[in-house]
Amino acid sequence: MDLPSFVKIDAVSSRLETLMQQYAEKKSIISFSNSFNADTITECPRRLVYRAMGGSTSLDANKFLKDRAAFFCNNKWYEYLSECKSIRLIDTNLSVADCNYNIVSNVDVVLRIDENIYAVKIESVDSANYQNVQKTGAFKKHVVAVMVEMWLAEINNGLLIYENKDNNNFVVFHIEPYSPMIKSIAKKCEMMFDCKISGILPEKPYKEKKSNECTVCEFKDRCWL
Repeated sequence: MDLPSFVKIDAVSSRLETLMQQYAEKKSIISFSNSFNADTITECPRRLVYRAMGGSTSLDANKFLKDRAAFFCNNKWYEYLSECKSIRLIDTNLSVADCNYNIVSNVDVVLRIDENIYAVKIESVDSANYQNVQKTGAFKKHVVAVMVEMWLAEINNGLLIYENKDNNNFVVFHIEPYSPMIKSIAKKCEMMFDCKISGILPEKPYKEKKSNECTVCEFKDRCWL
């Protein structure tokens, strides 16, 4: 790196980097909820039951910074939507749950357009993922999360907003209720809830630990003993 003499990477800048990294690592140690969450409901059932049984784990230290970036992105959208005269912003960060299925979530925004009410999910993605969305459509896990939030909030319409965090372009998908998907998620939740209550784990859905989800799972070492 060719820098002028008055711009340095030295002990002072390195000290700040170290302090921030330590703080990020501390904030990235999470304690898991006993409930299932709409944002992760498409993941491996065994992984979800591990989480629901409690405990904590240390995730990527950058997760804290990513979560904060998502927080500020959502706040920007709250302000933007509240200023649109043709839109009525009803609620933000609405907590929803169903104790029968042990599932929870937060609806980013609830708004009214004309006579319809919508549950809105906001996703900030990089350019590569944004291009994938433009080419192939919304990611399944996000569609399912919106669908579950619609179900829990008893709202018949959903909107999924993808923002390209690199240039602030955005695209919006309208999500409508799809009964077979909701029934499938409800069945999965029932099975996992029974496992949690019984203190057992669901069968492994993968044949080996080299599968894509297993390689990034925080419980892979424990699961494949």
